Amino acid sequence: MSAAEIIELIEKLPVAEQEQVRVYLEKKTATAEGGREIRYVSDEKFGEIMPKIFEQHHDLLRRLAQ
Repeated sequence: MSAAEIIELIEKLPVAEQEQVRVYLEKKTATAEGGREIRYVSDEKFGEIMPKIFEQHHDLLRRLAQ
């Protein structure tokens, strides 16, 4: 079965079961290959810290945008 077929099946699931799949996948992919945990910041927390990040790293971000 291809990944596309699996995705299609997941999309047909009820929302509650899609959530179970999401939780499962997060657990399976929560650590990088080197064993370090991958952490994600919530949208709310990002909104709080974003101005400080852009202020502190303005020059870097400007160069990356070029």
